[in-house]
Amino acid sequence: MSQHVFAVWDFMSLLKSLQQIFCGCELPWRPERNHPLAVRLINEIVLAEESDTGPNDEFVSHFDMYRMAMIQCGASTVDIDTVIAGIEADDDLVKVLQSSSIPTHLTDFVGATFQAIHDSTVEQLAAIFLFGREDLIPEMFRGLVGQINQSSSDDFSIFEYYLHRHIELDDDHHGPMAERLLCHLCGTDDDKWAAAAEAAKSTLSCRKVLWDGILQSIIDDS
Repeated sequence: MSQHVFAVWDFMSLLKSLQQIFCGCELPWRPERNHPLAVRLINEIVLAEESDTGPNDEFVSHFDMYRMAMIQCGASTVDIDTVIAGIEADDDLVKVLQSSSIPTHLTDFVGATFQAIHDSTVEQLAAIFLFGREDLIPEMFRGLVGQINQSSSDDFSIFEYYLHRHIELDDDHHGPMAERLLCHLCGTDDDKWAAAAEAAKSTLSCRKVLWDGILQSIIDDS
């Protein structure tokens, strides 16, 4: 959890990059007439990810909910707190990551996400969001819920709540929304679909490297 939280955190930057593209945040406000469907889909996802109902009926972001779960079960928040503190101090993200003791597989994963945010087309970003995040999460989390149920530990009650929320939202709402967005953006353009496919393969490769690195860390610490 102390390492996977970086994927929870950088997901929000990926999501907010899509929100900036389609919804904007400039003043004075201007209407978005080219992609109203995208505006609706992205804003609905942001609403839940940034202000969902927490385990105590409070409003909380999924990132903060995950951090609450880490504290409850005793996982270290030192590395992610260091990065967030650096960002809140307006420090350069690359320097913040390099100046800390964060493992390379985490900095590489975050770096790949931000490179994609800066360099990708909107269709590629939508593919990364769908196939590298929303589409694969529910099935992965179901296995974790099963393991937690077997342990029957109160130390993981917030984490279990977090997992159930993601399974429910991603399976029934966010996953289908992200798929509609990608289809809307690519339409019948074969070149856009080909670029989206390459972006999807690349982000899945990055995610595999992330999980292999986390697994190796667990082996090394055991």
